[in-house]
Amino acid sequence: MSGKIERFQQYIIGGMQVAEKISALEAHARFPENRLSLTPEGLLVGNVVVSETGDKHPLDTHPRDGFDRRVENFIVGGNSISLETPGQVQRSRNETLPILQQVVGKAGNRPIDVIGRMSKIGGSEVDTMLAWLGDIKSGK
Repeated sequence: MSGKIERFQQYIIGGMQVAEKISALEAHARFPENRLSLTPEGLLVGNVVVSETGDKHPLDTHPRDGFDRRVENFIVGGNSISLETPGQVQRSRNETLPILQQVVGKAGNRPIDVIGRMSKIGGSEVDTMLAWLGDIKSGK
């Protein structure tokens, strides 16, 4: 899912297969390029939310509640598909909410309302999402 930006609805930016699950502390060591940091423009980037000691990173904006659970499961991606061109992004912006409503079987005005924080899909739902992403990627 894209980041949360005012004036823009979030949209699906791609998908990936889970190759492995590791701790955030291990991710800190293995993926230094993904540690939280600020760009020269002040943009927060990265997804490793711990410091080198395993404490909550000072730039991590999530609440302290639940931090212990969040750092247990850092997902390392495998096979992936990403939407990159302006046309692919626009189509995903237009179709994300309807496809999520179809796949999850739940109504909502925003993607987060449909999928919540801990939704899981499997089997045919994954196949539907992969087919949709493939169609966007190929321009169908």
